[in-house]
Amino acid sequence: MTWPVRIKLWFGIIVVLALCLGLTLLFNHRQTQVASVSASVEAPTVTISSDYGGVVTDQLVQPGDRVTAGEVLFVASSPQVSQEAARGNTPKNTPIYTVDAAKSTIVYRSVTDGYVAGMQALKGTYIAGTTPMVVVVQEGRRQVAADFRLAPHDYGRIDNGAHVSIILPNNEKLDGQVENVDVTAGAADGSVPLTRVRVSSDQLSDARLGSLTRQGTPVTAILSLRDEGPLAGMNQSFLNFLTKIGLR
Repeated sequence: MTWPVRIKLWFGIIVVLALCLGLTLLFNHRQTQVASVSASVEAPTVTISSDYGGVVTDQLVQPGDRVTAGEVLFVASSPQVSQEAARGNTPKNTPIYTVDAAKSTIVYRSVTDGYVAGMQALKGTYIAGTTPMVVVVQEGRRQVAADFRLAPHDYGRIDNGAHVSIILPNNEKLDGQVENVDVTAGAADGSVPLTRVRVSSDQLSDARLGSLTRQGTPVTAILSLRDEGPLAGMNQSFLNFLTKIGLR
């Protein structure tokens, strides 16, 4: 066997071994990741309501409109206000609404910056007391609630603070961390219970993303489980190498 042939043979063997090792590490990495069954963005909300019912006489915002703290949302005419005043019970103002007993009107305001997510107080409609009238989604911190179907062994591999990739509807990927883990009851057919994971990510509050991170937006969450296999250390080193050269 000539030296050129030997070199080609050894080169081929090295390439095959490198390919097998790479595929093995890739398969091992895939075994440590699981995609969500369902996931959506959650944000803190404020519900506007009061003890007084009435008819909406003026509606100043629409669902989806952005609002600021103190901005007037709608005005309602409430006979109940004048009735209370006639009994000697002076209606009190709150940060949410201002009562004008002389005119029997109530002016409702937003108590936070955000956007209107739901509105029952439409012009010309009657709203009963204590009924949720407007829901305002607050600006600021958001998180993702993701459901996973995990086997018992995989459930034990979830770590607090573990990395989670959040894939938005436009396929943009954000980085998140496991904040809380809970388990729902299993179905009557004996199927595996769903694991509810709450994921925090500062990137969800980026104003650039706009409607892609609004309340209820459907997303996909990829959860990284703890790697307990024999190639765990080698696999992590391989991933770190890919990150350094910009391939991950």
